[in-house]
Amino acid sequence: MNKKRIFILIFLVSCVLLILLFLKPLRAAVKTTLLLSEYSQVIFDKHSPRPLLFLTKAPNVKKITINTEKGPMDADLYLPANISGRKSAVVYVFGITDTFYGPRLVQSAEAMARIGVVTLVPHLSNFVYRRLIEDGVIDQLTDSFRYLEKQNFVDSKKIGFVSFCVGGSLALIASSDPKIAGQVNFVGAISPYYDLTSLEKAVFTNRYRLNNKDITWTPNIQTLGVSRREILSLSLLPIIDRMIILNGFRTNKLPAGQFNKLSTRGKMDWQIFTFKDRVLTDRLLDEFFHGIGKEAHDSFSPSKHIDGLKAPVFLTTATGDKYIPLSESDQLAQALQERNKEVHFTRSGILDHTLPTKKLPPTTFLIEVVKIWILVYDMVMRIS
Repeated sequence: MNKKRIFILIFLVSCVLLILLFLKPLRAAVKTTLLLSEYSQVIFDKHSPRPLLFLTKAPNVKKITINTEKGPMDADLYLPANISGRKSAVVYVFGITDTFYGPRLVQSAEAMARIGVVTLVPHLSNFVYRRLIEDGVIDQLTDSFRYLEKQNFVDSKKIGFVSFCVGGSLALIASSDPKIAGQVNFVGAISPYYDLTSLEKAVFTNRYRLNNKDITWTPNIQTLGVSRREILSLSLLPIIDRMIILNGFRTNKLPAGQFNKLSTRGKMDWQIFTFKDRVLTDRLLDEFFHGIGKEAHDSFSPSKHIDGLKAPVFLTTATGDKYIPLSESDQLAQALQERNKEVHFTRSGILDHTLPTKKLPPTTFLIEVVKIWILVYDMVMRIS
């Protein structure tokens, strides 16, 4: 073989190796761009193009039932149109205020399936009733993960969680469970809470701590409503107390004489809900969190579970979030770093809680889009 042929052979082999080397990153980059392009209509206007719709086939959606430790649970399975071979997969966990067939959830789940990821949306029993704390919900998530592991069209080494709001917190707790912790490939979470106690303190005192400073904060009415329901449920109040308090929520005050009709626990709850004195509210909340609310809040706080977490975490949060304080994601990222856990964290100025809806100057907008793109790209690389 002469030198010219040897050179040509070496050149061709080198080209093949370079293509193989960069093929996965390139695929991940394309998938990331297509995935994020699905939100162009939210950022710009409803007529913005959605290239994913033209370049990929619609997924097949199956309604399934998963047998969990809590009992049978409905779920939706979004399958890529081309299901040949073993695919990466995710358990998709949304927040309390989303409905299982709402346009935002469906569009997001379909987008994941269109880029080739099997996507499972479990119908968590607590979300059906707009609740957070409920026995057996974490088991429903771990059983959802194990369901995917058993499917012959899923690569069991490439299964993760994609999650939003309080769904992110539940996904982190589930991923820390010894039953699946060693098998979870990654956890993606947008605006989760770190500790349910600190979240509810922020909700009821209108402030949170960040960088050793008190930050004034007014929670969204939906966050306030969920927090009120959880405390009312755990307090086990008499029916008459619940009726008085629920009626009082309409105007945020009680008619003359109604407060004195409440039980001692009912009076404490009403004082928490209406926040007039910071010192009093802090004391009442501390008594609640260290008493009848302790077990439930510990069970549903990632802060009490992440020691068992093994998967890398891809975390972002809105800097001006009105649903979950910025401090919650900051605390989570710091706690993971202190435990030598892998965490990729970015604050986002373009997000309004979990959607990119903030209007920003062009340069700032571009910087924020790049930050989100890099985070999502790193996550997509895990399962490509």
